Amino acid sequence: MDNEHQSKETPLLVAGRKPVLEILSNAPERVEGVLLQKGAKGGPIERILELCRQRGVRFRFVERHELDRQFPGNHQGVLADIFEAGYTELHELLQTARQSPLPLLVALDQVLDPGNV
Repeated sequence: MDNEHQSKETPLLVAGRKPVLEILSNAPERVEGVLLQKGAKGGPIERILELCRQRGVRFRFVERHELDRQFPGNHQGVLADIFEAGYTELHELLQTARQSPLPLLVALDQVLDPGNV
């Protein structure tokens, strides 16, 4: 997507109505939350709100200056905060598990429905 922006201080953001609709439609599990400009209206905005509600994605309305602060480009009044999966070396993971109060690791592969866990 052309409208992705990342820096060390900010999370990965997807900006714009169509890119946010696309990620909510195809990978809602990657969306941490959606920010919408107060007073934003129109078909795409209504669809974004509908998808957020259907998929349990948090959203909130903010002033335009808040969106401008987080994403200086053309955001069209919509930003999605995207979860970026990380990677941990096995030895680090095992060390962390050993130090936890309940040392338990669960390995899952190709689970598509969280209800199956």
